[in-house]
Amino acid sequence: MDIEKQKALDAFEKRLGIEFKNKLLLIEAVTHRSYLNENPNHPTGNYERLEFLGDSILEFIVREHLLRKFPKANEGEMTDWRSSLVQNTNLARASESFQIDTILFASSGQWKDAEIFSVSRQRIHACVFEALIGAMYLDQGLGTCRLLIDAFINANLTRTLREDVNPKIRFQEVMQELHGVTPKYAVTQEFGQSHAKTFEVSVYVRDFVAGKGSGNTKKAAEVEAAKQALATISTWDGRSQESAKVPSNERLSSKENK
Repeated sequence: MDIEKQKALDAFEKRLGIEFKNKLLLIEAVTHRSYLNENPNHPTGNYERLEFLGDSILEFIVREHLLRKFPKANEGEMTDWRSSLVQNTNLARASESFQIDTILFASSGQWKDAEIFSVSRQRIHACVFEALIGAMYLDQGLGTCRLLIDAFINANLTRTLREDVNPKIRFQEVMQELHGVTPKYAVTQEFGQSHAKTFEVSVYVRDFVAGKGSGNTKKAAEVEAAKQALATISTWDGRSQESAKVPSNERLSSKENK
């Protein structure tokens, strides 16, 4: 490893507020698989194993935090908040706040593509954040992970409660009032590895697409689709500008269409 990269790793640890006992765990957490193809002598594997672990730790601490903070909230409300909190947008923002690009090991071609396709770049940043949590757990234990994740929750929870308080319910109420129909959601595409999938969802009013959204869970994607539909509702009146048909098993019943 060159001196500049080592300096960047040291500076990253200071920003994170943690000094790793095992530096190889930190390096593994920020190594993309593409880098190993060009650098077979790299001292670690890629971040995917640590991401697998970090994802579970993040889920556990977020769930526990919500359970303790909102003793009167029901399971459905907490599930929606959790989905919104751990969506890729928030995880990527957390990585970027620590200037993750300064220490990321990725092939030049991979990163060039990621810069062109912002969704790919965001997904990589989100995966690295989860991998860092996994590395921190193995190196420092659950307590240190909790400090980072609690800070992450506090940085995003207010916005989550303000912006994402059940947009699906709000959209359904508006559509029932205006048109007497219940919106339907359908997954139109899913891609990525099994532990890091991205779902694309469309929300339909009758046979027309009212909004689209993507997320790392189906529920998060549905929330994003409902938010887009609400934001653009003034541009359509029961119909979207796109005439894509909903799959037959997702169509509104004939009674609802009347």
